[in-house]
Amino acid sequence: MQAFARAHLVAGTAPDPFPARAEVDDSAWRARLIYAGRNLKDCRENVIYVLREHPDWRGVLGVDTFSKRLVVRRRSPIGQPAGEEWSADADTRLCLWLQEQEHLLIRSLDTITQAVRHVALLEQFHPVREYLGGLQWDGRARADTWAARLLGAPDTQYTRLVGRFFLINLARRIFEPGCIMRSVPVLEGAQEKGKSTALRMLARPWFSDTTFRVGDKDAFLQIQGVWLYEISELESFNRAEASAVKAFVSSTEDNFRAPYERANERHARQTCFAATTNASEYLKDWTGNTRFWPLETGTILIDEIAEDRDQLLAEAVALYRQGERAFPTQQQAAQLFEPEQRLRMITHPWEEAIHDYCDTPWKTEVTAAQCLEHLGFKLDKLNPQGTEAQRVGNILKGLGWKKKRQSEGRRLWVWKRPSEAVAATSAAAREPGCDDEGDAHVPF
Repeated sequence: MQAFARAHLVAGTAPDPFPARAEVDDSAWRARLIYAGRNLKDCRENVIYVLREHPDWRGVLGVDTFSKRLVVRRRSPIGQPAGEEWSADADTRLCLWLQEQEHLLIRSLDTITQAVRHVALLEQFHPVREYLGGLQWDGRARADTWAARLLGAPDTQYTRLVGRFFLINLARRIFEPGCIMRSVPVLEGAQEKGKSTALRMLARPWFSDTTFRVGDKDAFLQIQGVWLYEISELESFNRAEASAVKAFVSSTEDNFRAPYERANERHARQTCFAATTNASEYLKDWTGNTRFWPLETGTILIDEIAEDRDQLLAEAVALYRQGERAFPTQQQAAQLFEPEQRLRMITHPWEEAIHDYCDTPWKTEVTAAQCLEHLGFKLDKLNPQGTEAQRVGNILKGLGWKKKRQSEGRRLWVWKRPSEAVAATSAAAREPGCDDEGDAHVPF
């Protein structure tokens, strides 16, 4: 087959991926056509026979199961180029072709639409799966180092994992649609340095960065046929928008009506997401930041990404098929990912004051009320919904304190100093020069 394709390339012509089957007797399928008297009957079945068996139409129609579109797979007799989506105008032109070429008069466009849909569904294909399935990995490991080598990221254990997981997840979403995937790599760097272009090169031609409104019904349609979707300017989202984005990217299925269907259906998600930002602090929410994997970029090598792209993805497919992990272990998340995510959190104005209040070695537990009083709040003036206390709790949690139930007295809930800090305090108190009260400074 490859020799056949090369011969055509030398001759300057492209091989027909759906050559007419000369062995099929043209009279065989024509014998099945339905007549009304001496004329071909105006019916859906006749249109199906023509589209399915006529040498000019055989293999023309197909359904792209990735983009959920009905497309032309090779140049059609009505002049549509390969890859073009079938349209309502194409229905009309098909009507005219049937009358002029086969003397088949079809009065209802609905008849045409039904026949086209039926025949196209017989030839379903997935372009990305076909592309990935055709790649051959040369065996050279690149997945762990490409982020540092091609994106200019620091060469650390964390960036190696992010680069590796990102590639495996790209393959995973194609071969395992609807798989759980909550991770969004965030490329950080100055404007116009090639972050978006790098993502585009990696996933072309199935890449998009067109803005869409999260939660809008058209957003589900807009991401169909997109392998990698860029969420640009992540720092520009307010807290509510950021929460909506996190919920949207975490979804495993989309509910919408495909263009060739008559009703809404649930479709397993096949799109991956990546974000870009110019800011150093952009995470606004207290929860859900584990979905974002910050990746600081430097000099981005666009040409080299384009050159290595096939081998990077071929390796990703090989790693996926070997059952390699596509997300961090709990230990990796705690030791490598969470510190990077905390660095990108926008600092709350109360954080420094609460840190200073708690930063005394003898203070092993505090309450939200004590912190609020320290901040100058009068407890009888607080929001009855506990908004202020929730903010204090989030800050204490970020500082490593743990919330525990305290049944004695009136203090039902307290925040306990991290055990490692308590141990450090005890050790420091036993050192020469420290009194019994343990006034040594204990870092968080």
